[in-house]
Amino acid sequence: MGSYYWNTTTEDFLPESLDAIKEHCMSNYLPFDGGLWQNFQPRNYTLKPNKRAKFYVVEYHPDIKIWQPPKLHTEESYFKDREESDWYGFFKWGTERGMKFYYGIDGSGIDYNKISLEASVFKVGLTHVKVKMRGGKRYKNILVEKDITDLKIPPEDYETFVYAKLFYKYWKDKNFFKGLKTINQDHMHEQLQFDGKTESFRFENVEDKLKIVREAMDQIENSPPEEIKKEVDYFCFLTGFWNMVVRYKKSFPCFYSFDNYDTIRHSWENYNTPLYIDPMSSFINMYEWAFSLKCPFLIDIGFKDKWLMKTPEEIRPLFDKPLEDFILPNSTHYDLT
Repeated sequence: MGSYYWNTTTEDFLPESLDAIKEHCMSNYLPFDGGLWQNFQPRNYTLKPNKRAKFYVVEYHPDIKIWQPPKLHTEESYFKDREESDWYGFFKWGTERGMKFYYGIDGSGIDYNKISLEASVFKVGLTHVKVKMRGGKRYKNILVEKDITDLKIPPEDYETFVYAKLFYKYWKDKNFFKGLKTINQDHMHEQLQFDGKTESFRFENVEDKLKIVREAMDQIENSPPEEIKKEVDYFCFLTGFWNMVVRYKKSFPCFYSFDNYDTIRHSWENYNTPLYIDPMSSFINMYEWAFSLKCPFLIDIGFKDKWLMKTPEEIRPLFDKPLEDFILPNSTHYDLT
């Protein structure tokens, strides 16, 4: 699958998206296990027969739930709970930086502490009913509502085009995790969960976001349909590449112990491939699977030099720094710890 990106160059991205994709690639940022997963699904809408499509932007008050495990790990409980084959070696590294590690859930999940959060988000979307009817009381303020049924581009391209324009500038708004220092039972930053999350941004810089939306809508109405389709195609490609970068960065907790600043050697039976013999080969194999060692774009921006190391000693500078250094400039997070 990753070989699809083997010959990716700068020309495969829109100029206006380059700052975002480069910062995502080159930054080692929270959540540190890969960074932001771009989870908006492009072109994910089918207009029902004899219905009309409306594009909208709203101030949305979602029903945000946080499902927090009830227990807080100590060093003794953490390592007692780990299996020998468990590769997540960053408890000491995390607690030194103030992180809290939660656990204590069985398969049923009934022991979770459920926490509610009241907050507004900036949401785009499509509907075939009245916008207020779709969102009910949670759509507090309708900022844009437009019937787009009779345009020459399909509704799903319309929404994706507008969303992409917002994403290129405000992608950092989408790090919806609970706190900078909260790690859940699955060894990840605790995410806020709510319906409509994939189409949402923080409710900040609202006037500028509305300006981006209106300019995108004007561009759609004053451009040939094939031009809009091409830009949507660019965003679809960026989404796949973006998430492949996340997949590669996620491999570091699998093959590297943050606690010891050294690679982890696995010795599982029936795995007789270089992936499980030489930890540094693990990174090479993962990189080849995700992109190819010859991917021009990643070489040109310095990603390969930074993220494909030859020795464990070269990895340490990426992670041996204060937690605050993992926070992207001009980004905001909920901090409910």
